[in-house]
Amino acid sequence: MVDAESGQPVVNVLVGYSSFSEANQRLGGMSLTGNLTDASGKFRLEGLQPGHYAAFSLGVGNENSSYSDPTPFDVAENDVTGIEIKVRRGATINGVAVIENNSDPVVAALLQTVVLSASVIARGTGVPSFSRGKINPDGSFNFAGLAPGKVQIRAEAFPTMPKGLGLVRTELNGLDQQEGIEVTASAHITGVQLVFVYGTGSIRGEVKIEGGVLPETTKFQSFIRARAGDTRRFSRLIDIDARGHFVAENIPPGTYELSLHAITAGGSAFPTVEPITRTITVANGVETQVILVVTSPQSSRDQSELPSQSNLRSKGN
Repeated sequence: MVDAESGQPVVNVLVGYSSFSEANQRLGGMSLTGNLTDASGKFRLEGLQPGHYAAFSLGVGNENSSYSDPTPFDVAENDVTGIEIKVRRGATINGVAVIENNSDPVVAALLQTVVLSASVIARGTGVPSFSRGKINPDGSFNFAGLAPGKVQIRAEAFPTMPKGLGLVRTELNGLDQQEGIEVTASAHITGVQLVFVYGTGSIRGEVKIEGGVLPETTKFQSFIRARAGDTRRFSRLIDIDARGHFVAENIPPGTYELSLHAITAGGSAFPTVEPITRTITVANGVETQVILVVTSPQSSRDQSELPSQSNLRSKGN
């Protein structure tokens, strides 16, 4: 493994490989060998079956500053030598993380428990590129060693994210980057802002069935998501128990779309129950109560309703 510019060996770097399709010039599943380059930049891969492969460097962590192009090679009956992986300086991203509409320093301190990850979606023969980082006390963060492409930034924490905290928007110079941040080779990107929200609101609800019964195999699912046009990318699946009760907690304040879906398995003769969507407003420290009423398709059929009519309706606060 050598530096593409200087030709000098690159030491103590993780080496990976994957299958390689000559037909479409794409990499297959990645294999993490655990092997590092030695003091002279050399590495060794063992136990490969005959086939087409590509080797590359794998940088992990924000201490990594480079990425590599894949080097194709073929394995037949004999050992393969002379593989050279060229490592190139990667792009960097510097920015700041904020919690929207928050002035509480205790809540702001939760950001320091978050682990950030940046990943580049590989294109063609490109090698997947990753970087990890943390949020400093002043809110700043940085990534390095990223390959050219679209960079997606995600937030995570171990074992879980702090309750009520979520990343909802990535901005570059004030513009939302829903599809990711485009980076070029060795670029230095600044002006990135990660917008988090913190919420203590909750929704408590119940699904009631009127006009008959549904098949025993009928299950309900509920989703809450930001309304169309809202720049916050917030969505959550809400579990509904066997009694039809559900609760969602630690939701940021705002107006959302709450949807209910009925899933019937087993080839029931009942018509499909159509979903509904309900607009819900959530405030911090407030529990919003909702009752969703499902009209049995059997009842609708007895009343000769048209199939296009909705079988779900809702009521509540």
